[in-house]
Amino acid sequence: MTETTKKDTTGTDPGEAAREMIEKGAAAGHEYTAAIGAATIAGLRTAFDIQNSLIAAGRSLADATVVANAKLADKLVENVKAGQTEATKLATAGAKLATDTLEVRS
Repeated sequence: MTETTKKDTTGTDPGEAAREMIEKGAAAGHEYTAAIGAATIAGLRTAFDIQNSLIAAGRSLADATVVANAKLADKLVENVKAGQTEATKLATAGAKLATDTLEVRS
């Protein structure tokens, strides 16, 4: 076969045209696969960012609750101690009243 009979009507070698189409198809496949991979990674990063934000918010809430509970416990202890002090003062005053009353009668 001569060189002219191997070419199609447009003057292109059919084998070369097929190779070019295969290469273009493979390149498109590689680009598509790379784009899918990049989109998947971006989606995962976004999901992880959201998840980490929720974890941080939960941690902040827990920390705030611990601080609030500690303040409440401190106030409770303060009130109990104040009550104890007042009860001691009342008992002391009662004992003094009883002692004074007995001294006056004697």
